[in-house]
Amino acid sequence: MRAGIFAFITLTLAVVANVVLAVTGSGTFLWICAVLYPVGLIFGALEWAERRRAFRTPVDAEAADVRQLGLRAQGIGDRKAAERLLRVAAEQGDVESMWELATLLMQRDGLAAGEPWVQLAAENGHSLAQAFLRAQKNF
Repeated sequence: MRAGIFAFITLTLAVVANVVLAVTGSGTFLWICAVLYPVGLIFGALEWAERRRAFRTPVDAEAADVRQLGLRAQGIGDRKAAERLLRVAAEQGDVESMWELATLLMQRDGLAAGEPWVQLAAENGHSLAQAFLRAQKNF
């Protein structure tokens, strides 16, 4: 997570140096930009690798553990990793993951996208999914 902060700071400084370069035309700021941009990109790549490692699907993990990992990814805004992990857990038969995946898909793509997972969760006894389907029928 620190790499992302360093990337943000470094790239922000590079942009400021670039603006000062444009205003003053000083060669010193050209060198500062030439150093800061690649350093910022390296920190950004490190942050990306750190997130990939953090949300890799564990081999032979319990579905509930994979769901927790997916919910953590969703909590920090990594919806792509959250969807992948929740889908893995849901396909393993974790009813709560089916519901969480359905809500994620419905938020992103609308009701139709999550409906099959809501249906599957309801068929497997998930009370919120069942209530959702009842409310949808009554509406």
